[in-house]
Amino acid sequence: MALAEADTAPPLEGGTSRLTVQIHATIELGHRLGLKVVAEGVEDKLTAEWLAQLQCDIGQGNFFSAPLPSAEFLKWMDEWAGNQNGEHTAKRNKPSEGGTVVSLTA
Repeated sequence: MALAEADTAPPLEGGTSRLTVQIHATIELGHRLGLKVVAEGVEDKLTAEWLAQLQCDIGQGNFFSAPLPSAEFLKWMDEWAGNQNGEHTAKRNKPSEGGTVVSLTA
């Protein structure tokens, strides 16, 4: 069942949506396999906070930043992390062009 279909299904006992149960189970499965779990497409603060409550490790999406070229991403990351001189970030490998990734549990 696709997640979009689960969202329209009747709630489970206790009023929890099937979508919430599936997302929480997916996060828990990833952790039990020793993986970091990334939520893509995080568009708002409420979603980011909800995913953090479900113990999702990393969020990626326009809520944090629109996709940026590598040089702009490194500058954004320095500002986000409070790094004033940018030396450490500039020495890292270039990130992919897929968007901004932010830790939800740090």
